[in-house]
Amino acid sequence: MIGHARTMFGSIGAIATAGVLAGALLAASGGVASAAPVSYRAVRAKSVAESIQQAATARPDAHAATSVPPGLQPPAGNVLEAQFVGRGVQVYQCTAGAWVFLEPAANLVGYEIGTSGIQTAIHYKGPTWESTTDGSLVQGTAIASEPVTGSIPQLLLQATANRGTGIFGSVTYINRLDTRGGAAPAGSCTSGQTVGVPYTAQYLFYVPGSSPNV
Repeated sequence: MIGHARTMFGSIGAIATAGVLAGALLAASGGVASAAPVSYRAVRAKSVAESIQQAATARPDAHAATSVPPGLQPPAGNVLEAQFVGRGVQVYQCTAGAWVFLEPAANLVGYEIGTSGIQTAIHYKGPTWESTTDGSLVQGTAIASEPVTGSIPQLLLQATANRGTGIFGSVTYINRLDTRGGAAPAGSCTSGQTVGVPYTAQYLFYVPGSSPNV
């Protein structure tokens, strides 16, 4: 739970949960519905090596951190610990003729503030973020939201459970920011259909502390 000491890891480890989800981008054509379910268990795994290659060109800059809207700021006493870029899909299932959100399925690449080592993680139902570098995990629940036209909203989430002593072991709050895509398809649908809508977002992770970093 919250308050565990964090452990520094300088190298990229093997994926810890190969049987669940290790990755992200669906080969869906702009989010076209599929007859078969497309849950995070069925999304194609991406290797850590591919994630590192992606990070080489997409890694965010710690000195130019994403701007956090006033309504999505974490409470005082929490500081920025890590920043990730997420790429994947938001999965929706048709229920009673309407698209209903089912789960996210995304691959995250980023870093811990003040370090140079690249970190990788997966994002799936819960919502859950699980480090594929050190095995730590955080689950959260949304407590504030800001709409984004044509995309999923920006969020502030509060941690509800933690595991391990790695990068996510002491996380208290999470931001989902700079969202692009991922919104539910418009119009009616046939019950039982499932669709994965591609999206990208920035994820900021906070831990207890006394000096604001954002």
